[in-house]
Amino acid sequence: MQRLQRARASQLARRLQAASRSRLWLRIELGLIFFGIPTVVLVCRLSGFRLPLVPTLLVVCAGIVAMLVRDPHFDRRVLATLRGLGNESRRVLLFFAVSAAVLMAYTAWVWPERFLDLPRERPWLWAMVMVLYPVLSVLPQELIYRVYFFHRYSRAVGDPRVLLALSAVAFGYVHVLYGAWISVILTLVGGLLFGLTYLRTRSIWLVSLEHALYGCFLFTVGLGRFFYEAV
Repeated sequence: MQRLQRARASQLARRLQAASRSRLWLRIELGLIFFGIPTVVLVCRLSGFRLPLVPTLLVVCAGIVAMLVRDPHFDRRVLATLRGLGNESRRVLLFFAVSAAVLMAYTAWVWPERFLDLPRERPWLWAMVMVLYPVLSVLPQELIYRVYFFHRYSRAVGDPRVLLALSAVAFGYVHVLYGAWISVILTLVGGLLFGLTYLRTRSIWLVSLEHALYGCFLFTVGLGRFFYEAV
């Protein structure tokens, strides 16, 4: 009996040790992917080797999707669910309306010469951005920073509040590549909003809609210049 108890205790200890190592490696992986890669890209761009950001984003997203599809623990229904399009969509739209009013007033006050400049001066380019930005930028970012991030690192982090904060910081950090403090601040706040929506609904479509609303609005109101290649 004592031998059996010792064997079980030893087996449990090995499992706990293996789980601890797994969490450690996941945390290291998180740091390398979400902070290491943007840092390398930033250093390359500052050194004169400019990796195009959108193609790089699409390549990374393709790799992320491949890993998700091959992961037996990933619930693929996340990619199709329309949960949250009721009460949560009303919350998203209400908060967006308030935020948009504040950002519009701020832009008109601080940068009056830039206010609504893209639709006024280059309407065709503005229309292209409204169509292509959600597909080529928003959806890949949401697959990486919400779907993959929350699936992959929930076990390593544990507390969903910490996971939400980490995802927002990572989302804000990658926007250092645009070379403007306002893009980092806005995306840090946006990361919290989008992460909260995803945690509450597990719907990539609702969180992508939310992200697209804010992004398209920023390009419309005159803040889009902080969100295209600068560094």
